[in-house]
Order: sequence, then structure tokens, then C-alpha cells
Amino acid sequence: MYLKDLISLARIALILNKSQESILNTIVQKTLLKYSYSINIRLSDRTYKTSSKEQIEQLVKLIPIKYLKYKKEVFDCDDFSFTFIGLCRLIIPNFAVGIIWNDKHAFNFFIDDKLNVWGIEPQTGKIFKLPLNKSKVQIMII
Repeated sequence: MYLKDLISLARIALILNKSQESILNTIVQKTLLKYSYSINIRLSDRTYKTSSKEQIEQLVKLIPIKYLKYKKEVFDCDDFSFTFIGLCRLIIPNFAVGIIWNDKHAFNFFIDDKLNVWGIEPQTGKIFKLPLNKSKVQIMII
């Protein structure tokens, strides 16, 4: 990781920690239920922090996970996803970020300040809109 990345990450962290809104876990659960009919949701906290999608995009670009290498069954999709959550929560405590498992893959998601749910592929940093009620989500942990 380069020094300029660390400085940028610190600046983003300061901005994000000042500009967050809190939401209750009941709102989080209701929001997540829109994304699958038969979903298993696990909530670990009573409140979560949200931020704008644009601010999270900046954060995702700077998280040093891009320097890690995929290794099947050793450091694969679930490991990338758990590492991503850990790094995000170090920067933004109680950030509304979690992990999704479907039948073939694990990846991340976050809830923005407008209660939209976005997917994140932690191996590439790509952010995408989750389709409502069409995903084959098996479990979401936040």
C-alpha cells in the first residue's frame, strides 16, 4: 500500500465518520427482506451507520484488499468478504456492511443513506445494484 493511499483513506474515514446516519436493526432487516423471498438474515447489532453511495465508492477504491491474492480454499471469496467487512468496520464502526452467500459465491453488500442495498465484489471493488426479489441469496450477515 502506498503512503498516498493511506493519507486518502484517513481523509475519507474522517469525512465518513462525521457524515453518517444511524438506522435501527429493524429497518435494516425490513430493507434486506426486499432482496429475496427465502432469505436467512443475521443481524449482529441494534444500530448501524449509513453513508452516501458516493462516499462509499471512494472508500472502496482505497481499501487495501486489492493487494491480496486469491487462492482457492485458502483465501477465496468468503475470505475476501470477511476481510472487506473487517477493514470497513475499522474505518467506520457499525457501518451497515455485510456478507451475502448465494449457491456459488460470497460477496459483500452495504446499505446507503437512502436505504438502497448495493453489492460489492471485494476481489475487484465493483459496486452494483442488487436486484429486488430475484437474487438466489441464501444468507445475509450484517
